[in-house]
Formats: sequence, structure tokens, C-alpha cells
Amino acid sequence: MLLGAGLSAAEVFVPDKARSRIAVDARATNHSFTGILTAYDLRIEGRDGSAEPTRVELKWDFKHLDTADKKRNRNMLKWLEHARTPTGSFVMTKWIRDAKGRTFSRGKITIHGVTREVTFPCTIRREGHSLTASGIAVLNYKDFGLPIIRQLAILTVKPELRISFRLVGTAK
Repeated sequence: MLLGAGLSAAEVFVPDKARSRIAVDARATNHSFTGILTAYDLRIEGRDGSAEPTRVELKWDFKHLDTADKKRNRNMLKWLEHARTPTGSFVMTKWIRDAKGRTFSRGKITIHGVTREVTFPCTIRREGHSLTASGIAVLNYKDFGLPIIRQLAILTVKPELRISFRLVGTAK
């Protein structure tokens, strides 16, 4: 989600969605599955001469989270109350570099109409104008007012979701 390394005030990140991926991994009682976010809006801005992004905004509609199972997708949208809260978002509030040189993004994520602060590790690689960012955030869906997912009283989707991303693009 953070691709602002070395961006100047005149540059913005332009994602290459064919080479980028945002995924949500879920574990259930007897299996696991992955949802891929197939459409999203991403805006990243940077400060002249700085390796820090100054603005990161990611917005999506949950109807674009595809688990490769149409019935599961329909059930997921019902569980998320998609008709009432169709979208999610992430807005970066701070870019952090610790004493060991590791980088993190802190921001506010909104899911199901509930906003929570999150901090997660990210890596950024820049080669010329090409940028690649990757990271993993772990979220608990109960923190967003969503109920435990149970089917047949024995199958349960664990509340911890692993969101991984690899974003590729160019600074223009």
C-alpha cells in the first residue's frame, strides 16, 4: 500500500494492476481460501526529495473481493451487509522507519462502517521510475463488528484475516 519512495511533489504512483495483487487469506475449520481484490482505487503522493509517502489512500467495493466461489462470494457480501456498507478504505496517517531501518505504515482502515488504526510492515523497492511495495497486515474481523462465521455448528472461519499486497507501478 505504500509506494512513495523517492516521489517528488510532481510525481504520483500509477499502479500496474496486471502485475499488482491484494489478497485476503482466511482459515476455516477444514480448509482455507483466498479472496483477491480485483478492482480498487489507489492514490499515493510523495514529498520532493523524500523517501516517505505523504499521502496514501486505498478504496474498494467488497463486491470486487473474489474468492473463486460464487456462493461463498454471495454469502460474504451478505455477512458484510454489503447493501448497507459496500466499501472499505485505508488511509495512511504515518510512515515509520525504526532504528533498524524497517519500514511500517500506520493508518486507518474502515470495514463494515467501523474504523480502526492499524500498523503493519512494508517494504519498498524503487528502480528508476518503477516501484514495488509489499507487506502483510493481520486483522481480526470481530474488531469491525462482524460476527463469527459458522456453518452447520461445526465449521468456523477463524477471525484472523491475513491481508497481503504486492503493488507494482511507476512514478509519473
